[in-house]
Order: sequence, then structure tokens, then C-alpha cells
Amino acid sequence: MKSLRSAAACLVLLVASSRAGAAGEPPPDAVFTGGKVLTVDAGLTVAEAFAVRGGRIVATGSSAAIRALAAPGRTKTHYTIKNKTDQIR
Repeated sequence: MKSLRSAAACLVLLVASSRAGAAGEPPPDAVFTGGKVLTVDAGLTVAEAFAVRGGRIVATGSSAAIRALAAPGRTKTHYTIKNKTDQIR
């Protein structure tokens, strides 16, 4: 069962990544790499990076795959988001 979910998750990432790099589509406005991205799809896939265009996430995948979508000469951002929770007593 776990291997089936893993295979499905890989397929979802490949489709999302390939759609963003399709011919005729502009490059993303920003790419964020080097993190953990919970996609909240059916398999709760965790990716390393995502690309944004027009305020929407257009691709998720490995850091290398998402970096490849960026326009030449554009800055790529390695991101870190830290969550802090305060305990209520």
C-alpha cells in the first residue's frame, strides 16, 4: 500500500512539474527550494520546492526540477519557514 501511494505521489509531482515547464508558458515569478512542502493531495506528498506565477503555485517537486523552471539570470530563493507555538497554560 505504501509503495502504491509513493508511486501515485511521484506521478502527481511529475505531472505538476511538467505542466509548469510546458512550451509557451512563461517562467515562474519565483521559485522556492530546499524546504518541505506538504502538498495536501490525496497522498499527502512532501516535496522539496515550489514555483509561483501570478500568485499561484504552479509546480512542486525536487529542488533541482523547480530550479530548472526559473528564467536564466533570475534569483532562486532557498527558503526557511520556522513555526513557533506557545503553549497555553
